[in-house]
Amino acid sequence: MELYWKQGELNFRIHLKPNQQLKYLNNGSTHTNATFRAIPHGVMKRLANLSSANAETENKRLNELYPKHAAALEKAHLIKPSLKYPTLKESLTKIQNEIATKSLNENRTEEQQSAAESKRARNKARATWFCIGYSTVWGTPISVRLNQLRKKYKLLWLRNSMSYHRFSNLGQKFNSDLTGKVMNGVFDSDLTDMKCNCNKASTLEDGKCMYDGLCRRSMVVYECKCITTNKSYIGKTQCHLKTRTKQHVYDVWKIIESGRTKFGPNWYGSGGYAGADAFSKHIANQCRECENSNEVRAKMKTLMIPTILWQGDRIRCMKSSRTLQCKICMVERKEILSRFRTNRSEVINDNSDIFSSCKCNSRFHKFSRKVTPTLMKRLTQKKANSTRHSKQKRKKRFSFNLTSPRTCAQVSPLSPDMSIMSPDIALMSPPTGRPPTGWLPIQESNHQSHQPRVRTSKTISGFDADIGGMI
Repeated sequence: MELYWKQGELNFRIHLKPNQQLKYLNNGSTHTNATFRAIPHGVMKRLANLSSANAETENKRLNELYPKHAAALEKAHLIKPSLKYPTLKESLTKIQNEIATKSLNENRTEEQQSAAESKRARNKARATWFCIGYSTVWGTPISVRLNQLRKKYKLLWLRNSMSYHRFSNLGQKFNSDLTGKVMNGVFDSDLTDMKCNCNKASTLEDGKCMYDGLCRRSMVVYECKCITTNKSYIGKTQCHLKTRTKQHVYDVWKIIESGRTKFGPNWYGSGGYAGADAFSKHIANQCRECENSNEVRAKMKTLMIPTILWQGDRIRCMKSSRTLQCKICMVERKEILSRFRTNRSEVINDNSDIFSSCKCNSRFHKFSRKVTPTLMKRLTQKKANSTRHSKQKRKKRFSFNLTSPRTCAQVSPLSPDMSIMSPDIALMSPPTGRPPTGWLPIQESNHQSHQPRVRTSKTISGFDADIGGMI
C-alpha cells in the first residue's frame, strides 16, 4: 500500500516496486472459462477497494490509474484491448451493491433459508455429473452442447453438472455418495436411541426426566449448565447421555473423597484425584458437604441442566475415532471455541479440552437394517413362475422319438414320389447306427408298398410340416 496526503486527507493506493513484474494466468492453460472470467473481475475489485476516491481519481478509469495491471491482463489475453474499463466511482458503487445484496440474503428468515437449502439439496441429488478432460478443441463448450441436446430432445429431467479431471477430490465425492447409498438404512444396533427408562433415583422431584426424555441418546455433544454460577460445560460421549452423567457423579464424589483423605476438610481443586476434569472440579466445590455419592447425585440434579447440542451417526463417527479428524471431537472443539469467543467467563471448560488428543474408543459394529415398506415387499413377495418353457422341454417338444424299431427310407431326388412331399423336406440315406434328428422314419412293412402311410405333425429343421398324404 502507498499512503499519501491530499488536501489534508490521508489517501491510499496500490504500490508497485521499481522492478516488479505483474503476471497472471495465461489464457492458454487448461482452466475453465469461469476461472478466466474471475481473474479480471477479482483484479479490478481489489484495485478499486484499495484505492481512495477523491475529486481527482473517482472519474478516472482503472486502466488509467493502474496501466501496468491492465497491460498484464491484456498480455495474458484475459481482457481484450478494446475493453472499456469502469471508473473508480463505478467500481466502488458496484461493490457496495454486492455487499448490500449479500447482507439482504443473510437477513432471510429461517423458513426462506430452509427452503433454499432444501432446494439446493434436491438439485444436488438430481444432478447428473459428466466427467471429461477439459480441452478447447471442441469450440463450443461441452456444457453448452449438453444443454442444447437437452432442449432439443426435451430431456427436462436431466440436470447436468460438469466435472473435469484436474479435480483431485472427485473420486472421494463419488465414493462418499456411493457409500451413502449402500449404507442407507443400516445402523449399529448397539447403543441405539432408546426410550427413557428413568426411575425415581434419576428423575426430578416432579417425576419428569431431567434430560427431557433424551437420556438414552448416544454419540452426542452435550451441554451441562450450572444453575448457581450460570456457567456451561461442553462435553461429548459415545455412550448414552445418562451413563456419561453417572460418570460425572462418580468423578465428583472421588474428588471429595480424595480431597478429604489427603488434605482434610480444606481441600481444593481436584483433591489429588487424577481423573478429575473441569466440570467435576467445578461441581465438587459446590458439593463439599455431601457425605456419599447418593447425596452428590441428588444435589447435582438441582444444580445442572443437561442439553444435547449435536448428535452424530455412530458408524460414520467411529470411522474417524482416535485420529486428528475425529468427527465428534471436532464438533466439541468448535462449540467450545465459539463459546470462548463469545464470553469466556461463562464456560467451565479449560484449554485441555481443546488441545488434548482424541479419547474416543473404536469398536466393532453390530449392523442392522431398518425394514422399510418397500424392502419388506421385496423380501416377502413370491417369485412369479416363468411362462417360458425350459430348454429341455423345448428340445423335447420339437424332437422325434426314434426309440421304436424303425428305419429310414431312401428316396431319390428324381423320384416321382417327391411331388407328394413338401418341398422343404429332403430325405437322404442315413449312416449306420441310430438315425439323427430330422430323418423321416417309416415302417419296414411298407417298403414294398407303393403308397405307405406316414402321419406326423412335428417340426423338422425348424419348419412345421403337416404331412398326411401317401408316399
